[in-house]
Amino acid sequence: MNGVETIATAAQATGYRVEAIVRDYAFADVLDQSAATRKVPLVAFTQTPPSYRSAALAVVEGNGGEELRLVREHRALGAPLLFVIEGNNVAVWQVRSIDPPRLLERSNLAELPALFDRNRETWSPDAIHRAKSVGAVEKGNQLDFVDLGLLPAIEGEIHAKLDRLLVETLAAATQAQGGRNLDMRLLFRVVFRLLAAKVLQDRGHPYAQSWNTDDLLSVLKAIESYYSLATMPVGPRRTVPPAFNAAWDRLRQGISFSNISADDLAFVYENTLVTPEARKLFGTHSTPRQVAEYIVRRLELHKHRPEDLKIYEPFAGAGVFLVSALRHVRDLLPVDWSDQQRHDFLIKHLAGDEIDTFACEVACLSLILADYPNHNGWHIGEADLDRKSVV
Repeated sequence: MNGVETIATAAQATGYRVEAIVRDYAFADVLDQSAATRKVPLVAFTQTPPSYRSAALAVVEGNGGEELRLVREHRALGAPLLFVIEGNNVAVWQVRSIDPPRLLERSNLAELPALFDRNRETWSPDAIHRAKSVGAVEKGNQLDFVDLGLLPAIEGEIHAKLDRLLVETLAAATQAQGGRNLDMRLLFRVVFRLLAAKVLQDRGHPYAQSWNTDDLLSVLKAIESYYSLATMPVGPRRTVPPAFNAAWDRLRQGISFSNISADDLAFVYENTLVTPEARKLFGTHSTPRQVAEYIVRRLELHKHRPEDLKIYEPFAGAGVFLVSALRHVRDLLPVDWSDQQRHDFLIKHLAGDEIDTFACEVACLSLILADYPNHNGWHIGEADLDRKSVV
């Protein structure tokens, strides 16, 4: 058994689910200016779907003593532990956001099972998951080897790069339109489908094999089927306007979505695409992501049993509070739950109402993105709560 498989076996014995141990994992190095895609032989995640938020430990192969550089190059993966294998030797490093990486231990392949067993309590998926998700607000859940500054650093770069990519996508669509005004509602719906397609494609989801990447009509039909969405009236005789082909071409060239947390994509989708002009036109309000995150964090949801939580957002707007709450509640669910189990729980415990039809649609689409890879099931009620309160 080689070093990678030895660590995979040891990780599974420590509690990591088979489907959460991913081989040949690709991720965008968002902490590097080029945002180049890197690949590692193995990553163990605390839960699925994989992302930098749930990355726990990773394996790379050394190449002649350049361990410090190797560890720094893999910061954007989000795993607090990096195992560097060289021959029969293994070095375990703590990955840090700003400070130099810290060597935790040196071992050899034969000693790895005993090393994992000795660190079972702190290397388990549950311990690392709670340290990464709850440790920032509840110091009792902090682990010495988890740098709490790493996730915010990655998140900030991801949001900046996603925002830039969406702005460029909109610009490409506008330019291809040739000066004619774009239907903003239609554009919003189409871009959702394009983002959803890119997520499925970049993550290697089996459903991505059902469409022809070079045929946008095929892509749109497939996403509509997957999420049970209404068919898009994209053009006469179901032809795709040049604006949407241009948007898809630009999006496909952007950074890989394979390691991006789905809720990050939902936040940027809502904030970037619903421009100030669109908000004014449709009367759709929104809250900055940072404000929503601050308020939801102050609720200290982690101090409650998940089954006791019922989260309702009146005047939901574009759903930014619900997307934030979704992530926080999802982090509290057992790490051994499947994606479907988490989805079934979340759609029963999160709800909202909003008077504006367009905002309801925005909120639902944002929740769908944040809940990858699950099918639809979200519903934001359309209601005039002010009128109800008067009556």
